Amino acid sequence: GKYDMAEPLLLDCLEKLKVSLGPNNSDTVASMINLINLYVRQEKYDKAEPFLVDCLEKRKVAIGPDHPDTLTSMNELGYVYYKQ
Repeated sequence: GKYDMAEPLLLDCLEKLKVSLGPNNSDTVASMINLINLYVRQEKYDKAEPFLVDCLEKRKVAIGPDHPDTLTSMNELGYVYYKQ
């Protein structure tokens, strides 16, 4: 993939969504997940980690700690810790 082209676009989109929709909006979190996926695919776990921690906390508050999406984020964070 064209990772070097994707990263600035994803970062820009995330920042704009934070401003327009708010940092806790589900579309903002979805955008963050796209960025996380980009970093994980590139094995840039150090870059993915802070976004994953943030995403997990946002999901715990928004949809609960036992929701499948929250558990997916928890699993992904565990994977990133494992790979580091």
